[in-house]
Parts: sequence; structure tokens; C-alpha cells
Amino acid sequence: IKTLDSSKEFEVSKMSEQLKTQIDTLKKLDHDEFRSQFSKIFQQAIYEGISDHHPSWIVIPMTAERFVEQAQYFRLAHIDFLSNAGIEDLLKHPGKLPVQIMEFLAQSEQVKSAALKHCNGNVEQYALTMLTVDHLMNTWIPIEPVQAWPLVFTPADQCCMIRTMIGQAVPGSDHQVQFLVRSETIQNDWYTRWNMQPYEMYVWNSRSVAHAAVKIGDGKGKRSSIACPLLIVHPNDDLSPSVLSSSPKYDTL
Repeated sequence: IKTLDSSKEFEVSKMSEQLKTQIDTLKKLDHDEFRSQFSKIFQQAIYEGISDHHPSWIVIPMTAERFVEQAQYFRLAHIDFLSNAGIEDLLKHPGKLPVQIMEFLAQSEQVKSAALKHCNGNVEQYALTMLTVDHLMNTWIPIEPVQAWPLVFTPADQCCMIRTMIGQAVPGSDHQVQFLVRSETIQNDWYTRWNMQPYEMYVWNSRSVAHAAVKIGDGKGKRSSIACPLLIVHPNDDLSPSVLSSSPKYDTL
């Protein structure tokens, strides 16, 4: 979380050995089971790192995608979400994202109790009217050492509104992102990590940091990774100190 409050709003973090081991055990699972188990493990790990200072925060893995030997990459520098993206925007997102968000909210007994108290049990209405977004972030973890198409990042303070334009993530998609506009007079600083290892991960602000995949060599290499965007919110009403149901504890990141 400290990363999101830094000037760059991105960095490479090192996972704990316990978290790395837990993720390694998921490699042979099919896609749906992997997504479910990874999301739960990662959610708990993030929560462990913030619960002392932010006991009311709710951590929601919006999805978890595993890309094995990916050969096509997003080369245009872009910011994943609009700068003012909120819960209403995320619940209108195309694809499975709204379902994933609602599934994790509905797993919290405290959230369900609060929804019953304030919104006649309607968790979606509760999310829209009584939850405030604290952070919208993304994480990216290589499955193997990165030898092709590494991610590159430019700091948030170099991605101000006058240097971005809104467009479709892919042609025909309803999901809008911010594309970084090239400037003839201003050059961005770009950062990357070559030969990034599986025990490392990128963390960045999904509403302010531009990134892209960059070609290295002949561009024919393949890359394997896990991507897990996270939504962190807090309730506007007074819930109990923990908004997550009891579960096994994991080491912090």
C-alpha cells in the first residue's frame, strides 16, 4: 500500500517465501479453480499487511488471470482505468469483473449484515451507496524468469490528464482506458526489470500509472505471468474491526 502513496506509485516487491510456496502449489489447477484459490490466498495476504492500520478496509481481488506462454502483448502505453473510476464504473465493466467483485463482497458476513441493515439485504445496492474506494491497484507476477516482453512503467506524475486520452482497451470493447499521448517536447522516464523472477511482483496504481509491454530482441519470445487487479474499499457505516470472515492467516507481502 505504501507503493500507492509514493511519487512513482509503482514498484517491484518481493513476496514472502510462504506466499510464493502457496502460489506454487496452484500451478496444476485448471483455470477456474486457479482463479478462485489464487484470489483467496492473495486477498488474505494483502489483508494481513493492512489490517493493523486499516481494520475496516475490504480487499477485493477483481480477477486472477494466468497467462502461460503468452505471445501477444499490449504494446501501447496505457492506464488500466479512468482516473475517477469508482464502484459504479467497475460494476458496469464488461466481462466477469462485476461478478467477481460481488462474489467476494457476498462472502463477508459483516458486509451481508450491513447490507441487510441498510439496504434490505441488497449487497450490490450497499456497495454502490455505502462503500468508498480507497485504492484501485494492479499486481503482476511472472511464473518464469522474464526473458521476453517485460513490462515498462512511467511514474504517475508524468501521466497527468493533459497527456492522456480516453479510448477503448480493445476495438469494440466497452472498457475504457487512458492512453499516454506522445509528446515532441516532453519525454517520459521509463522503468523496467529485465530477467524478473517468479518471487517478485509489480504493484501499481491502476488509475494513474501508465505501462506497456516492450519488445526485446526479435520479439518472438513468450512470457508467462499472473495478473491480479485489486479493489480496496471501506464502508461509510460502522462495521466490526474485520470485514473478512475468519480464515487461516498468511504472511504479509
